[in-house]
Amino acid sequence: MVKLNAYLSRHFAMAFLTLFVPFFIIITLVYLINIAGLTEQFELSFSDIVTLYLYTVPEIFFYTLPLSFVSALANSFAGLSTDNELISLFAMSVSPKRLLRPFFRLSLLFSLLLLSISFAAMPLSKNRYQNFKEEKKTSSKLHITPGKIGQKFADYYIYVKSKENKKLKDVVIYTRNQKGVEEFFSAHHATLQQTEHYTSLALYDGFGYTYEKAKLRQAIYRRLEVFETPKIHYNSFNDILGYWLQARNDEGIRGQALFSLLISLIPMLSFFFIAAMTIHNPRYEEPHTYTAVALTTLFFYTMASTTRHFGSFTIFAVVSSSALLLGYLLYRRKVTRRF
Repeated sequence: MVKLNAYLSRHFAMAFLTLFVPFFIIITLVYLINIAGLTEQFELSFSDIVTLYLYTVPEIFFYTLPLSFVSALANSFAGLSTDNELISLFAMSVSPKRLLRPFFRLSLLFSLLLLSISFAAMPLSKNRYQNFKEEKKTSSKLHITPGKIGQKFADYYIYVKSKENKKLKDVVIYTRNQKGVEEFFSAHHATLQQTEHYTSLALYDGFGYTYEKAKLRQAIYRRLEVFETPKIHYNSFNDILGYWLQARNDEGIRGQALFSLLISLIPMLSFFFIAAMTIHNPRYEEPHTYTAVALTTLFFYTMASTTRHFGSFTIFAVVSSSALLLGYLLYRRKVTRRF
């Protein structure tokens, strides 16, 4: 029996790695594209990109592992059935309960791993990701692209016609505050100056207009400086337990907790349903591998999103218990009674 467990585990491991690696690479590319998009907002070095990516790894694992496990489990059962290996084991008086025991242990292990990732690693990594991004926003050099409309500096929209070295040529800035006061300034050239405490834009040889209700003022200047004082908004995060205890009063955190809990339990809750849909006699029926994977993924992610939106422990309890019970009844009907 020890050799049987080792053989079944090895069969599952091969199927899992074959599916997990492509899923992980695809989701990694999506996250890297999102991180690369941040370079339009502020300056990022290669090491900064790697740091931000490492902070997203727990989240990538969280979304990759459930789908990989379900797909690997379905392929394992279907492959063993198609090759008549399960039929041979059943003929040798190996009961379905004994056969599925090592796979069920794996489902429990995966659920525990996902719980640790979603409730311990992800809150910490997300917090550090946001804080690191805020620090880079304030410490990086401001990116001003010549010829691009819609760029901002402080409260001003800025347009630059061209750029030579560190000197900005033909600069226009504009703003409108809540009281309806409009300001427009034009300069022959400008330079960015950055210190530890502030960033400023120095405008040279220009003119400006200020319009307020029926008043229009004009100014001609040799040098005008606009300041931007950086403000870093750190996300407070004391400890993991304290963070999740806020779920009692915070609907957003409560919804996130229920979503993470349901997704983490997918390997365990879907186990019997996958077994019922993919264990078959190859002489009389076809495996429903893709149907089982598609239905499982669609059902659990839809229910998890619904539970997250409403933040209801009742919905979570009903969904999880119903999924486990219905899967087990289907497994009893299609597998236990026949084999």
